[in-house]
Amino acid sequence: LSIRRQRQMCIRDSYYFARMVPGYRIPVLEQLNQRLGGHLIVCSGQPQGASSLAYLVSKGSHSYEHVVLRNFWMSGDKIHAQPFRSVFRSFGPPSVVLAEESPRSLTLPLLLRHARRQGAGRVLWGHFSSLKRPYNPAKHPFDRYRLHLARSVEACACYTSGVADILRPYIPDEKLFVARNTIDLEPLFVLRQELEKDGRKDVRRRLGIAGDSHVLVYLGRLIPEKGTKMLLESFKSFSAGADAVLIVIGDGPDRQFMEAYVSNHDLRGVRILGPLSDEMAAPY
Repeated sequence: LSIRRQRQMCIRDSYYFARMVPGYRIPVLEQLNQRLGGHLIVCSGQPQGASSLAYLVSKGSHSYEHVVLRNFWMSGDKIHAQPFRSVFRSFGPPSVVLAEESPRSLTLPLLLRHARRQGAGRVLWGHFSSLKRPYNPAKHPFDRYRLHLARSVEACACYTSGVADILRPYIPDEKLFVARNTIDLEPLFVLRQELEKDGRKDVRRRLGIAGDSHVLVYLGRLIPEKGTKMLLESFKSFSAGADAVLIVIGDGPDRQFMEAYVSNHDLRGVRILGPLSDEMAAPY
């Protein structure tokens, strides 16, 4: 308690609220914590039991303080609620609240309102739009709701430049920033440089892949929205007339379907490897 009081008397902390923290985001949050002088508090919970995101959540080491919050899931994982007031009671009024932008969260508008009452700056970080349809706040209520929240905060951190461009007609430029939803790329560049020293032929030999084979690599969650069935059907057609290999890296609810498809169609050259660390995935 004394340490927390000292923190409150000196520099106010910044809070990051999210439904969950995937392992690939830990290095990014580490860098943010360093830039904030060690004053980042990450507040998150666990994914819904059957969620395809479950395998992405990692307990990797980190220097920032992590507060585990309880997640409430409804309609599978379509609706979400997360109590947040205990964080404010424990650590005091924050300097900034950075929150995951999600129309599924029932408590997000309550969090933003509470942060404003605490005198904190508020930043939303996310997609701000649907990945399945064009952005149209004039006609779609979800888009209108998300735009309302984006206008209410002090800044919007967009996952891509394209998302920022979508918001630009509605949000002042000085409130728009891009903070990509990605992994820490620096270690990957180092891995690539090391592999380039060996050369592609040697790497293929170590992986048991013929030097003249056509190679497709899929890296991501195994869910219908990612086109897993189309991937297998396309590879089946292509590999009928060519020496080809399909490498599948990732996990999710479609993994069982994909393995059954490969077996039922006697599809040769498909390797479903499951989730791999960056070091293990890099050669592929």
